[in-house]
Amino acid sequence: DYLYNSSSIEKILNFIEINKPHQRIIYGQILVEDIDGDKELFGKPWSESKSDFRNIMSIPHVGMFHHKSIFKDKGPFDESFRVAGDYELVYRELSASDALFVPGVIVAEHRFGGLSTNPNFGLVVHMELWRARRQNGKLFPGFYWLVRLPRVLFLPVMIALFGHERGRKLHQCLKNLMSKSSPR
Repeated sequence: DYLYNSSSIEKILNFIEINKPHQRIIYGQILVEDIDGDKELFGKPWSESKSDFRNIMSIPHVGMFHHKSIFKDKGPFDESFRVAGDYELVYRELSASDALFVPGVIVAEHRFGGLSTNPNFGLVVHMELWRARRQNGKLFPGFYWLVRLPRVLFLPVMIALFGHERGRKLHQCLKNLMSKSSPR
């Protein structure tokens, strides 16, 4: 991950200075580069992301700014998480409050290839998302989490059977099919 350009942080700071928001989590967009080099913007207004956030990290953590009072009020990152520690901390804050999206600002660029995007760790990531919710009082994993589970389990199998390129294409087909059939 790296800063998108030298003015990204300045734009966020200007937005905060002008608007004086009460939200303690503020975020912009990030540019996500997949393993094929294709790029896509990630991050949409909180009104569109809020319901998804209850199940997955639907706002870009790398494009997010946390007010220091969160750490005082909610505590530090839970270091027992390998991948979803950021989600767990942000979930603690956003389960009772709202985030604020800054439109028109790309904060960072993120490339696939880390632990959280490695297909072999998909189940680890998925289980950690559920553990984060459980630690914060949500015992049922949620419908969306359950619908995504088969996709998470089968991606490494598809890659092993069909090779990386075909496996990912099959995964994308399954992902598209699942997103059309699952309410959020």
